[in-house]
Amino acid sequence: MISLYTMVYNSLLQFTCLFLFGYFVLNKKPVKRWIWVSAGVFTGLTILAFIGNTELFWTFYWVLVVLLFWLLKRIFKDMRMSTVLYIYVVLWLVNLLLSAFGALIVPCSYSLIDCIVNTAITVMFAVVCVTPLRNKVQQIIELTPKYVFLISATMLLFAAATSGLITSFVGTDFPEAWTRFIQIAISALLLIICTVIPVIFMISISNSRLKAQTEEYENQIQIQADYYKELAKANYETRRFRHDFKNMHIAIQQLLLEGKSEEALEQLRLQDQIIQRNVPRFDTGNSFADALLSHKQTKAEQTGTQICFKGALSADTPEPTDLCVILGNTLDNAIEACEKLPGEKEITVNAVCNSGFLFLTVCNPAPGPVAVRGGTVATTKDNKTLHGFGLYSLNAVVRKYDGTVKLISEKDSFTAEIELCLMKPSKKK
Repeated sequence: MISLYTMVYNSLLQFTCLFLFGYFVLNKKPVKRWIWVSAGVFTGLTILAFIGNTELFWTFYWVLVVLLFWLLKRIFKDMRMSTVLYIYVVLWLVNLLLSAFGALIVPCSYSLIDCIVNTAITVMFAVVCVTPLRNKVQQIIELTPKYVFLISATMLLFAAATSGLITSFVGTDFPEAWTRFIQIAISALLLIICTVIPVIFMISISNSRLKAQTEEYENQIQIQADYYKELAKANYETRRFRHDFKNMHIAIQQLLLEGKSEEALEQLRLQDQIIQRNVPRFDTGNSFADALLSHKQTKAEQTGTQICFKGALSADTPEPTDLCVILGNTLDNAIEACEKLPGEKEITVNAVCNSGFLFLTVCNPAPGPVAVRGGTVATTKDNKTLHGFGLYSLNAVVRKYDGTVKLISEKDSFTAEIELCLMKPSKKK
């Protein structure tokens, strides 16, 4: 009877781990009705364990093992089953390895040790999923090559099989002290080599690849910043041209006095066309922001989208490169969302500078709600290794100014609220 309850309990813990992984790490939106179906399946399994119908229980249990993955596929429609299977295998192997190690240290009922180990793994897994540690896990998954995961799983399989073989020679009676020491030492060594070292290796690889891609991204940002500086200079020249427009009108009036009315009218029309063509689209109080918004507006117009700026930016706004990351990323994401919608759209940008603080809000229509956790959202692009770093860079710049980022996803809109302290920028990178 106890073993039946143990199987139900362990299956529920494994299902919980896989659900947490899909929801928090992969940022998948669950379908609630299938969660209730899963609850009903586990309830039925518990009733069979209570009745004590062993034959029917084991038949239903093996069906449940297959049903487990089918239910997860129904709960998370767009989740890859290969990823879920890999996580399940890793959890299962880690459980075997730790259970075998625990049986060496405290020889007792294997079912009891298995329950304790499964509970500990689930608790630790839940802590990782619901805390900012999940961002690191997401980074590792996105940046680590697949062959590293396969090698790690193979090492775990070898360690679990070896530890299980060692444990099978241990009875409930303590053997010779030296023999027990050797057994525990070998299992501990396997545990470290096959679990800790692969994790360190994955973190090292993902950090190296992230650093390389971030450097490339920052180089692109710097190039864009230089380009926007040139646009800002052009806007300044346009403003100066408008300032001198009065003198141009004097010259045109002279043509009229000389009776050259046709020439004067033609020149006036030409000058008006030049002014209309070069008039700045935005007047934020910051020439760099004007240039950036003008450039993004040109891109947005291709999808029938208008950018509406409200408020003002002061001279104490972030450095041009930082402003490029903040405004550039939020506007790029907003324009990308608008590309998925038909008809005319509007992106609203509100900026308020007050007492050394900048409050920036970018709101855009969206095709539907997205999962927002840990200050970021999952990229919708196919190649997640090369994309999805925009919000990471945004958060890094905001931390530099001791600020905060709040992302709000609603049914038909998405809003990014950014707060920066401009008085004493932090040295954080």
